[in-house]
Amino acid sequence: PLDSAMSKPLGVLPNAVDAALESEELEDDVGSSSKAALTRAATVVNYYTLPYEEQKDKLGEPLYEFLKSLDPQNTGVLTSDDIGKVQDILKVHRPGAGRQSAGISMDAFDDMDQDVVREIISAWDANGDGQVSLKEIKAAAVAAREKNYQMRWLKMLVVGMLILALTMTASNFVTAYFAIELAKEVKAERNSGTLKTSDGHTVKTASAEFKAQNGMLVAQDGSGTRRLQACADGDSSKHVTCMAETNALATRPAEIPKTLSSTIPDRLIKEMAKITITGVDKISHMTIHITGFSRALAPSKCGSLVYLSSQHGTITLDDTDLHFDASLAARAENLGIELGEMSAMGRRLSSGFMVAGLFSFFDDYEWECSSVLAPKSPTKPYVMHTLKKTPCPTAAACNSKLSTASGTVTLPGFDEESNAVVSAETIVETDKFVLSIRRFANHPYQQRVQLVDHVQKNVKTFQVFKGEGYFCQNDSYAAVVDNATDTMSSYFPAYQGKAARPEMQFHLPWGLQTVPARNVRVFRLQPKPDVDGALPLPVDYEDDETNLLPTQLSFIDARELDFDVEEIVVQN
Repeated sequence: PLDSAMSKPLGVLPNAVDAALESEELEDDVGSSSKAALTRAATVVNYYTLPYEEQKDKLGEPLYEFLKSLDPQNTGVLTSDDIGKVQDILKVHRPGAGRQSAGISMDAFDDMDQDVVREIISAWDANGDGQVSLKEIKAAAVAAREKNYQMRWLKMLVVGMLILALTMTASNFVTAYFAIELAKEVKAERNSGTLKTSDGHTVKTASAEFKAQNGMLVAQDGSGTRRLQACADGDSSKHVTCMAETNALATRPAEIPKTLSSTIPDRLIKEMAKITITGVDKISHMTIHITGFSRALAPSKCGSLVYLSSQHGTITLDDTDLHFDASLAARAENLGIELGEMSAMGRRLSSGFMVAGLFSFFDDYEWECSSVLAPKSPTKPYVMHTLKKTPCPTAAACNSKLSTASGTVTLPGFDEESNAVVSAETIVETDKFVLSIRRFANHPYQQRVQLVDHVQKNVKTFQVFKGEGYFCQNDSYAAVVDNATDTMSSYFPAYQGKAARPEMQFHLPWGLQTVPARNVRVFRLQPKPDVDGALPLPVDYEDDETNLLPTQLSFIDARELDFDVEEIVVQN
């Protein structure tokens, strides 16, 4: 048995020695000393080692790599214990080569591995024999692949349902929003706060206490009476203050005061019931009841005249000027109303009086004149070269500190005819920015530059001297833009006729500045009430009758209001 054991291959040598020691044949043939020697041999065999690292060259690359894979500690030496740990795997590999009958037992794993792997192996062991065959492993792999495939499709399904839910939510919100907007019968205007219907008409409301019947207001009590309900003193019913049974409901027409102008459309003039004229002292006044009106095309400030009929005579309305006929002028003078000289349209009401038309209804309107096109602001982008006149309220304000034997001298750029100092400004305006370059006669070598950036919403101002910038500073964008919102839409234009303007010349330190002769249209711009951006004073406006570009602007009463600009003349 010992010879047989020692002749076994290395992988089964320990088991063979153990079998020899247990053999009864050995007990009969050898003595106790021989058995002890065999026991020592078995001990040596149990710890037999294979130094595969030292025999790498003899073993060859495939066998060396195989033995190395069996050495988990990478010591370079294999023991019988190392081979014993993997013998179950080897048993699986060899008989199972080329077929599906081999398997892996739980004994192939360490005790610490068995607890971890047992749950997985038991799931793979379909027949419950304690081993996992290659067939069962393949079936488990197919099941795992199908499970992964199902999980992937399940995830895609969940994501798709989530996207669908979000899309349906957004669609429902948009649909509900537009449905609500379309269902709205009235909307409040943002600027005026007036309720408007979907087609733009003002909403008309009815009283819960009264109703109109045969042109008269009657109580909503179903009785048809045209008197207020009677009740005890101090009592109230339906929010209507109790009054004596004999007191009928009293109303009066609405009176909306508005500035008179011949540019007011006929549909609004017919709503005017009377005109009030108040003197400068705000005590003397005159009220004229209007019984009718007519309009006629005639030479006038706006191409047409409005004739207002009254019990005492006729008023001719030419833009904002009022002219009284002989009978009405006589009555006005008797009441202390001062009138001007006689004209083809009658006696004109002197300036200084406050005139207002009282309308039962008034609405916004655009200036309309069939014979004259309304003035308009220049179309962007444009470049405009202008000369500005700054008024001199006193002689000292326009005199320099220099003095000569004949007296003081005026400041450079002083225009004696208009009693103002002239400066030059070039304006470049687009939708994105406004560039202003100004030159002053008392600083001829300097330029003041201001750039308003509408994209970045900032304003930079600096001085230029010999091609370099100085004193650069940031200004308030909101303040500059608010001051620049003055446009044609903020005024009512009153046409005053055409004129031929001669050439003008201004001597400035940097050279002679010429304004060419032009044929112009003349307008008086009246600021619209309650409009942001309009200057609080009338403006005499002129534009070229050919291209309708502005040529001159004169601000009425600019000196009295201490404005820094009295007149702007456009060169080109």
